[in-house]
Amino acid sequence: MAINITNMTPSEIAALTASEIASLTTSDWAVFTSEQIQALTTSQLRSLQTAALSMLTTEQLKGLEAGEMRVLSTAQLAALSAEQFGSLSVDVIGGLQAQQIASLSTAQVASLSSAVFGALSTTQIATLSSTQVQGFSTQQLGFTMDGVPLGDQSYGNFNGLSPQRAVISENVGSVRLTAGAADLGTASVSNQAASRSIASG
Repeated sequence: MAINITNMTPSEIAALTASEIASLTTSDWAVFTSEQIQALTTSQLRSLQTAALSMLTTEQLKGLEAGEMRVLSTAQLAALSAEQFGSLSVDVIGGLQAQQIASLSTAQVASLSSAVFGALSTTQIATLSSTQVQGFSTQQLGFTMDGVPLGDQSYGNFNGLSPQRAVISENVGSVRLTAGAADLGTASVSNQAASRSIASG
């Protein structure tokens, strides 16, 4: 029996069984409102097919809250496009579990705004792989070398020496990535959301 989503109330949406959710078609998902998406229970969200998640619009995804996103599997998160992922709020991204953050694609990581990236915890940042970090833009990273702030990586930058010109990669002893803005006492040439420290040696 076909399900008419259009006129369903949030309580009726919440009452749908996992098999009924699985039976919904592309056209069914297209008419879901963000309020109806918000009405989905955690068990319903767990049962969502990756194809269904990939069909949701950025407007529909605004109906999901942090607690609801936390129940999605890494495969379900992988189904979200960079555009979909980038539309999620600071609270939703900040509420993801460490293993969910570790599973994000480079494109998904690159879609994060500086505000969202700055909201990630130290634990979440620590789970990022070097491949994921390569997805960051220069707007998401600030650099220091041996405690001295460096400029950004743009061509003809006006705010200090760029990291590429400050040190030859063979002479880099270590690189450390930390979340959030630098300490108030740290000199800075930018307002980037993350700090990447380079120790020469």
